[in-house]
Amino acid sequence: NSVKSIMEGTGFRVESCMKAVGKEVRVQKTGAVYHYGGVITCGSVWVCPVCASRITEKRKQELQEALDTSGFFPVLVTVTLAHKRSDALSNLLNTLNTSLRKLKAGRWWQNFAEKYGVKAHVSSLEFTYSTEKGFHPHKHLLFFLESADADIQEFKKELTERYLYLVQKEGGYASAFHAIDVQAGASGAGVYLAKWGVVAEVTKSNLKEAKQEGSFSMWQLAELGESEAWARQAFLEYAYATYGKKAITYSHGARKALGMNKEKTDAELAEVETEVITTISRKAWKCVLLIGAQAGVLILAETKGKEAVDKFIQVLLDTFGFT
Repeated sequence: NSVKSIMEGTGFRVESCMKAVGKEVRVQKTGAVYHYGGVITCGSVWVCPVCASRITEKRKQELQEALDTSGFFPVLVTVTLAHKRSDALSNLLNTLNTSLRKLKAGRWWQNFAEKYGVKAHVSSLEFTYSTEKGFHPHKHLLFFLESADADIQEFKKELTERYLYLVQKEGGYASAFHAIDVQAGASGAGVYLAKWGVVAEVTKSNLKEAKQEGSFSMWQLAELGESEAWARQAFLEYAYATYGKKAITYSHGARKALGMNKEKTDAELAEVETEVITTISRKAWKCVLLIGAQAGVLILAETKGKEAVDKFIQVLLDTFGFT
């Protein structure tokens, strides 16, 4: 509800997300994931917490499978750049994305990929916001190497030098000590995942909670935006800067190399259909939306089941005088 309050009148699809399209709304389950059917889904991984959760869960599942079965050696690289509060997010994103796009092109990249046996890579975009330094965009790059024999220190050194050079050419600045962080698997994907939780890091990055005081995730920023003008303005800037951008990007041929099926769009993942747990009438659904209980109903379905959801819905109807 905090997001919809901020985005009201902007024309973004999230304004109509979760509205019923028929006479009832379905509480559904796909594998271990609970979600809704019979509602409009905006399919936005950036500004809709409901769609973002569903989309990133599916992205996580398919990447997890690729890590488990590909046989390649995973290396997670986190890339940042220097910033200050007065920097526009769109400019920071342009510098970051352009530098990385140029890094993964041309003769230098061909030699680098051949030297270290880079067979595929996946990138994701993440944001936090600091009251001191403003937006902090950074990217996670998950490289799949042919073997674990690569010299990771040399890998990091070459990558850092090239990245710093390209950022400077774009008019930006990145610290030689903090621009790039590299975490490499020790003895296969299983140990790697257990130690660093790489799948969650790459696919669910935008859902994470910021850890430092004075630093906020985008959902925390949205909640603050209901009462704080600076947070509201910051979230709107984030919404416009990320519009049309992909959260997860696979390198050319990566999905085939990793044994993955054709990639589905965010909208397709958001509209997944499955087992129906229970149904909620249109008027009862309006009550759910009114008190912002969408997430709570799903949690109730997962932990207590159909009867608990039905009982909660009846209490809502009684409370609002519909029965």
